[in-house]
Amino acid sequence: MKKCFFIFRAIMLCLISIPCWSQTEKLLTDNPLRDKLDRAVQVAAADYMANPGTVGLSIAIYQDGRSAIYNYGESTKGTAKLIKATQLFNLGSVAKTFIGIMLAQAVIDKKANLQDDIRKYLPGKYPNLQYQGRPVRLVDIANHTSGLPKSS
Repeated sequence: MKKCFFIFRAIMLCLISIPCWSQTEKLLTDNPLRDKLDRAVQVAAADYMANPGTVGLSIAIYQDGRSAIYNYGESTKGTAKLIKATQLFNLGSVAKTFIGIMLAQAVIDKKANLQDDIRKYLPGKYPNLQYQGRPVRLVDIANHTSGLPKSS
């Protein structure tokens, strides 16, 4: 599982997206459109950006030792300022998917066990990472069952 899932998803989006060149031409982007990958990303981004509620999008791809970052749309709606590669995004549920995939690979590679206390993988001591005497385990993080009370 050397290639990341998001690369596969981005490629699949490119394959199933139908180009809409009128939208593609209007996109605010830093995509140089030099090669096949650039053009495939452009098609997928145009499809995604066609949604009127979309403000911006960044796509990162690592393939065959080459990395590329493509930015589309505005950093803040109405500013006409292109998103930058250094922009921070709130990933929310998307991050949970990536972490779950990385954890699954770590378990397959025998680098982690789902029953492990998460503190095993953190520097320092965290006595608060337990609930009612039971440590928060990797499996609890993966399936959102740590039992920790919700913060208000």
